[in-house]
Amino acid sequence: TAASMDYAIFNAVFNDARDAIILADDALRVQAANRKAHRIYALDADYFLTDRDVLSIVHPRDQDRVLVAARSLKRGASWRAPLDTVDREVHFKSRV
Repeated sequence: TAASMDYAIFNAVFNDARDAIILADDALRVQAANRKAHRIYALDADYFLTDRDVLSIVHPRDQDRVLVAARSLKRGASWRAPLDTVDREVHFKSRV
């Protein structure tokens, strides 16, 4: 069907994107994350991003910027910016 074809195309584009993509709800809970986002933001292979607070994977120095952007977005809008990732002890990991 057309719907299943649309889903297959979306899934391929979403998961194979060069950029990390995280879809979050109004409460900043991760609803979906593509493969690149898991490679960058997951603390290890068993760490799933889904249902986590977006702020838990963003370095504390970037959290205010993320909150301001999230409050200003309209439903369905997007935001892009380089962010620092963190490890389990909230140490700087990498700039993405």
